[in-house]
Amino acid sequence: MPHFVVLLACLTATCHALTRGDVTFYAPFEGSLTARISAGSPDPVGDPKPNPQFTPGVAGQAVVTGDTLENIISYQVAGHLNERRGAISLWFKPINWRSGDGQQHVILSIGGRMLLYHYWESGAFSFYWMNGSNVVWGPGYIYESAVPDRWRHVAVSWADGECSIYFDGRKRGEAVDMPADVPAWVDGQTFRLAQPDWTRDGNN
Repeated sequence: MPHFVVLLACLTATCHALTRGDVTFYAPFEGSLTARISAGSPDPVGDPKPNPQFTPGVAGQAVVTGDTLENIISYQVAGHLNERRGAISLWFKPINWRSGDGQQHVILSIGGRMLLYHYWESGAFSFYWMNGSNVVWGPGYIYESAVPDRWRHVAVSWADGECSIYFDGRKRGEAVDMPADVPAWVDGQTFRLAQPDWTRDGNN
């Protein structure tokens, strides 16, 4: 059963996207998984699902994802993200989960490098830079609720050693003094939407 709906992912090369030229990746998922704006590869990696499911979003369409490991939607990091300066903006809506259900729910991840997820039964979201399975730096826990069929918007920006995270336009957490040893992305690294492997009952 599908677990997540993602409306768009917007990545920027700088802390604030002021013009179209600042945006390095934009996927509105209007009937296609190919990004509309892309400084790197616009197409998902691997063997994407042959018939992705699209559904009404906040504006236009959204894609349903997170149901199986085989159907994870992911894109190359190269050209799209800088680990020390950038921003991420996306809409998400749970389909079959809610805060407090005692499970992990990943929204976006870069394996062993970056993680935005809902943490177990606490009802908290977290955004971290990782070094393998170790947390290196990030704003920590943000207590925001997620319930089925309700859209939430999350945005994160980082630059000059500081990071801020926003839910539905409200600043909800920050971190300062980014360590100098935050790991750089590696060749072939991808960012993934709604991976289900940490979730017992799916992550749609």
